[in-house]
Amino acid sequence: MWFKPAGAEADHESVRGIAGVCLLVALALAGCGSAPKARASHTPDAYERAHALTRAPDDIARYAGVWMPEREFLAFAKRWQTRVPYPPDYDGRWEWTSGSHDYEAIHVPTLLIHDASCDWYRYWLARYNAGAAMRRAPETRVLADLAGWPINRRDREYYDYIAENAVVAPNVVREHLREDCAPDEVPKWLERAIEQDRRQDDTTA
Repeated sequence: MWFKPAGAEADHESVRGIAGVCLLVALALAGCGSAPKARASHTPDAYERAHALTRAPDDIARYAGVWMPEREFLAFAKRWQTRVPYPPDYDGRWEWTSGSHDYEAIHVPTLLIHDASCDWYRYWLARYNAGAAMRRAPETRVLADLAGWPINRRDREYYDYIAENAVVAPNVVREHLREDCAPDEVPKWLERAIEQDRRQDDTTA
């Protein structure tokens, strides 16, 4: 079981659960808790770390089917939390609570990368809605970086499209948030990934 710690919320983000994330990663756990995010202090290196993640190898698939005992899993989760940057005022800390069984490792990077990506899109849209000039804003550069993050780069054309059109057509960001980041929806990127895997299986059968 894991959840975001409760706390004061940033003004531009409403409280949201993570039921969709539980469904997203198909957690083989007894349940999934939820809590609002706490407000985080500004992290000056968030933009640099977002860019640095584009250079990370996309080797997350190797964690599929890798089950870890609780202590090993918690250490693994904490290491990944240091790798995935969240935008200013968005808290990326997750509480990884104890359980009575092993955990599949792939759930950690999948959950964190998806959640952080959604928060960067939310942060960009909040800045845009507040009237900030976004064409050369660092947040817009992060949108381009998101396309190169592990997992995301498997659907790079889609994420590049959002980054290239966000400033002139911000509805592409709004639509992405509705379809891929709603807490009670199966994200469209997951549906695309499942369909891609299915086609690959058909060609190798």
